[in-house]
Amino acid sequence: MDEANLLAEIHRAHSLGRTMLKHIKSFLSGVFTYAKNQGVIDVVHPIRDATIPKRAAVSKETHAASPDEVLAIMEKLDKAWEKKARAAVALMFFAGLRPGEARGVCWEDFDGKRLIIWQSIWHTYTTSPKTAGSARPVPVIESLTSVLTDLWGKDCDPTSGPALRGPSGKPIDLHNLANRVVIPTLTRCGVCK
Repeated sequence: MDEANLLAEIHRAHSLGRTMLKHIKSFLSGVFTYAKNQGVIDVVHPIRDATIPKRAAVSKETHAASPDEVLAIMEKLDKAWEKKARAAVALMFFAGLRPGEARGVCWEDFDGKRLIIWQSIWHTYTTSPKTAGSARPVPVIESLTSVLTDLWGKDCDPTSGPALRGPSGKPIDLHNLANRVVIPTLTRCGVCK
């Protein structure tokens, strides 16, 4: 296959957007650079001049939720199983955690006034947070303390383990939680469509 048409063919086969195609181009560029530096190939870099197809969709603008929107969401997520969803939203909004960092929060890292962020959990992989600055103590405001205290009581006052745990005791999958609990609850209440 002609390198100039590689990204166009990937786009045709998988209907990927511009951002994903840029990531693929960057990855392939790194592969060729590494291979050239290792002496495996000795050719002109074929990916450098490859273009992203103009027909590839541009990423949609993301919407940042306002404090009022988040509080409305949290108000609707106040029943038994929804408390996990409410805590997940609160950890990401009030503490500014990424989803993987929220999944990595353990009860032993919360002293009532701050959270120590030392891990991020993506699928089944536990890693350090995304940046060195993210591995830090995070002050916990009253609203988040209230949500975490409520969840702690519902979980029978655990002393350790993931705060956002599923029935197996492992960190809960936030995508599943969103699809099973958050979206249906907010749709039913008319908060989202």
